Amino acid sequence: MYEGAPSLYGYPFELVKTTYYADGIDGVKEDGKTSVAEVTYYDTNGTRIAQPRSGISIRKQRMTDGTVITEKIITK
Repeated sequence: MYEGAPSLYGYPFELVKTTYYADGIDGVKEDGKTSVAEVTYYDTNGTRIAQPRSGISIRKQRMTDGTVITEKIITK
């Protein structure tokens, strides 16, 4: 049993001990068979561009297994 006040700022609460971590990661798959199928770049307005520009660009990589990786690219 946890000791303390039965409410926090007037709202009731209860401390519950868990045995799992809620990090949103189900597992890591590393088979070495996936490669980049297509790369596209976008500016901060969402307009497709041919290559990264000076400043902030967005890179979208479509992999051969169907997964998509989106990253922000900062170029000087």
